[in-house]
Amino acid sequence: MLADKRILAVDDSPTLRIFISSLLSMQGAIVTVAETGAAGLALHQEKGPFDLILLDLLLPDMHGLELLQRIRDHDSRSSIVMLTSSGDVKTAIAAVQSGADGYIQKDEISSTGNHEEFIHKLEQAMQRRQGIVAQAELEQVKSDFYAMVTHDMRSPTGAINLALEMLEDRTSGPLNEFQQELVETIREGANRLLHLINNYLDLAQVERGSFELALDSVDVRAIFESCVRMAHMQAQVKDITLNHVIEGHDFVITADGERLRRLFDNLIGNAIKYTPRHGRVDVRLARNDKEITFQVTDTGYGFAQETAGQLFNKYSRLPGQASHKVAGTGLGLAIAHEIATAHGGSITGSSDGPNQGATFLVRIPVSGSQNPSQPTGRKEEAP
Repeated sequence: MLADKRILAVDDSPTLRIFISSLLSMQGAIVTVAETGAAGLALHQEKGPFDLILLDLLLPDMHGLELLQRIRDHDSRSSIVMLTSSGDVKTAIAAVQSGADGYIQKDEISSTGNHEEFIHKLEQAMQRRQGIVAQAELEQVKSDFYAMVTHDMRSPTGAINLALEMLEDRTSGPLNEFQQELVETIREGANRLLHLINNYLDLAQVERGSFELALDSVDVRAIFESCVRMAHMQAQVKDITLNHVIEGHDFVITADGERLRRLFDNLIGNAIKYTPRHGRVDVRLARNDKEITFQVTDTGYGFAQETAGQLFNKYSRLPGQASHKVAGTGLGLAIAHEIATAHGGSITGSSDGPNQGATFLVRIPVSGSQNPSQPTGRKEEAP
């Protein structure tokens, strides 16, 4: 397996460098050596990536962990194996946790050592890295396909909403009561579909590391009131009381208005979704000199407070047997977290326990949103 593989060995011991070069060359590998971290880094930048890199943990000019990190910052394809003395095993394990594909103690590769075992470990490390690279490429293909499909679905959904607006504007004539109910039902379904599509598009951008804000001067109060109006229809279906309060004035800030609308929709929608029939949801928007706060409190299923840190992971669901009966993608809170963070803000969730309701609090600084040209790591919206 080592035949024709390009290998870089970085070690300050001339004896070990010569031995490794000779041994691996006999296996058909093309070996390049360096005696310092700086020399190894220069060779990697000039001739890399290599199929395999052997790194000494203790180099004269830098620690092997530093060199490992500097290589991994730009190279996820090369297999890297750390060379360590018997007393450095703990550090070698830390290196594996930082991106190395394995470690080998130097006494295993001495002139009297078991060379077959040494070669086997190198081949295992290379296979492990190939698997990691293949998995990453597969995930990228899936993410790109995901984004393409959801983006293409957005156009027909927008056409449905445009046709509904024309019906409601009486462009094609007046609607009777039954027809009006049908239009409202179709609109609710179309808005739900568009909401899902937007969430999936956001997720695809997050996973590609291209989640960016389109900053502009926006009236957060107007966005909030629009979201509450839309949510009332959803709440009425479950006979849930939806109350809202606005405190303060001048809610015009620099932000991504479409993304803030999605944040409000996700949190209000989540509260309604996880609150049983005849429950209550209270939403509050407030502003002071430093920040705008958005709070949603419900009388729903709640959760154990020790699990609060898991709420904002993608595909996570609110803990509890009752909440698992609620249909959903588990993306709403994760995307809300991305949006709040991208604006320089934060989001927290709290509950007194299962079946005790929940409260989510978002803080958005009046100034401090991320530059729109800088990706956060995850753009478009429901009308």
